[in-house]
Amino acid sequence: MQKLIKRTLTISLLTSSLLMASNTTIEEINTQAIDLIKKSNSSQAYTLLETEYEKGEYNNQTLFLLGTSAKQNGDAESAIKYFEELLSKDGSAQRIRLDLAVLYYKKQNLEKAKELLLVVKASNPPKKVGDNIEKFLVTIDKGVPKNYSLFANIGYIVDSNANQATADDTIILNNGRNFNLSDDAQKTRDTAVQYGFGINHIKTFGSNYALQSSAVINMVNYNKLDELDSSSLSASVAPTWKQNKKTTISIPLIANVIKYGHEDRYYSRSMGIAPQINYMLQPNLSLTTSLVLNWKDYYKQADKESDSWTFSPSAKYLINQSSWVSVGAYIGAEDSKTSSDSNDMYGINLGYYKGLTKEANLYLSTSYNDTSYDDSLDFFDKKREDKKFTVSGNISYFVDQIKSNISLNLSHTKNDSNLELFEYTRDVVSINLGYRF
Repeated sequence: MQKLIKRTLTISLLTSSLLMASNTTIEEINTQAIDLIKKSNSSQAYTLLETEYEKGEYNNQTLFLLGTSAKQNGDAESAIKYFEELLSKDGSAQRIRLDLAVLYYKKQNLEKAKELLLVVKASNPPKKVGDNIEKFLVTIDKGVPKNYSLFANIGYIVDSNANQATADDTIILNNGRNFNLSDDAQKTRDTAVQYGFGINHIKTFGSNYALQSSAVINMVNYNKLDELDSSSLSASVAPTWKQNKKTTISIPLIANVIKYGHEDRYYSRSMGIAPQINYMLQPNLSLTTSLVLNWKDYYKQADKESDSWTFSPSAKYLINQSSWVSVGAYIGAEDSKTSSDSNDMYGINLGYYKGLTKEANLYLSTSYNDTSYDDSLDFFDKKREDKKFTVSGNISYFVDQIKSNISLNLSHTKNDSNLELFEYTRDVVSINLGYRF
């Protein structure tokens, strides 16, 4: 009898130890998975957790981590599966409902996404969560997002110095003699109508890769200065991928063609590559660096063909949900076949954005640019150096009745140069109506 009791007690203790070991093991595995997810190794975390799940050794935290790692891997089906199972075990898990709403929205199941959001909304969540739910519901009511967008705009410009020319009628040449400028070479005021059309497209490959492309046509038609009428075509294709939650890399291939007047095939054309990296240093602070390598040629001036590079670091700080401030700088150089067009350049810029209301936005910016040329021009004995200062403002308002954006743009430019011919001031006022399809 004593042997039987001892044997029973031993089996009982062994069973209890195994059970305790099992509980400890799944907790340890969950901890390992959390560490892997924090290190952006979500695929390893998913494999680790899935093995235990298939053995039947898991708890609610395991289900949450399985759903989270699957979501980060871009596997929406598996994420939904594990989140739904967790929700069936814990009906009070409102955070899981929010995660599921996002996943169903991405799968274009808008009805299910809306149903989940309304359940969370009915639970009286914190105000910030409630506000975000309201925004999400508005987005859902607008329908499934497209992977492309078309836009068009038309505007009217009043330009105080359309040809960016000096206000002086006489300049001094290197021989000390005065030279009288023609009317065309002096500051000229004019008005213009501008048009624009464009398309943006994005193709995603999983959760970390995308191909972004765009094409934009802009045209300006001056009232008097027909030779300054312009049309331009810009296009880009940009492979983009996320290295982790904080880092995004993009390598745009860019091309541009500009035409002035109505006679030549084109004025200039260029193509290049512009790799850039964006890094989220903090939730409200992002850093961006870009390097543009560009080739450019001219239709009637083959001797001006050039290569250039520009390096541009910048930072953007989110003040709150409706405003941000940005600061940037650049340094670069252009190497032209014509030495008087070759130059070194640098500059800085500041920007401030403020959402005034749901419909109205304000953007203010200022910039300073310095360009030093490598050689002097004919009739001048000094190498040209320009220092340009620009300040501008834009206020826009979305008119819901016509689904269009109306914007008013103001800018002032002052270009100081060591050569009188290139000194000028310019004020531009424009109003623009834009529509996005």
